[in-house]
Amino acid sequence: MTRKYWLWLVPADAARSRLQSTIDQLATALEAPPFMPHITLASVDSDPGTVTRAVDAVAGRRRPLTMVAGATSHDAEWSRALVIEFDDERIAELAHELCESLAQPFDPSGFKPHLSLLYRQDLEIAVRETLTQRYRFAGEPLRFDTLVAMHAPNGAEDVAWWDTSIAATLVGGGSEARRSG
Repeated sequence: MTRKYWLWLVPADAARSRLQSTIDQLATALEAPPFMPHITLASVDSDPGTVTRAVDAVAGRRRPLTMVAGATSHDAEWSRALVIEFDDERIAELAHELCESLAQPFDPSGFKPHLSLLYRQDLEIAVRETLTQRYRFAGEPLRFDTLVAMHAPNGAEDVAWWDTSIAATLVGGGSEARRSG
């Protein structure tokens, strides 16, 4: 059975804990849904077995990535109300490899790697701008070590029903030496 999956890169424990705490605080304060911190790599249509095999295979070839966080920014889009931007070519390389493993196209032209801190559609611009000043991560190294294939049976906006049961830790070869500046 073919399903829609969103392929994620998830922070390692220390970074995940800190980012999860920030997401949870913002969700409580602004009446928004809490969610797992992640960078979305791609969305694909495939069956669970194929996705599991691809995630496992790519994770077996890739090492964890330590990347330098960019600016905190905002957008009116629901999933980009408050985000940490990332400018590291290894994210697109990983996304391309996952899509290739799933025989799915990857178009890097519209790819804007970011980690969302807040999902909220109707937040005033002045509030979003204040939040970008309060939640700064620019220049901080954040380690990412897990691939997740998230399935949302009721659609991506129904965060409570996200299924993140397909996951694999990055353990393979590859270079960890290059970092974004």
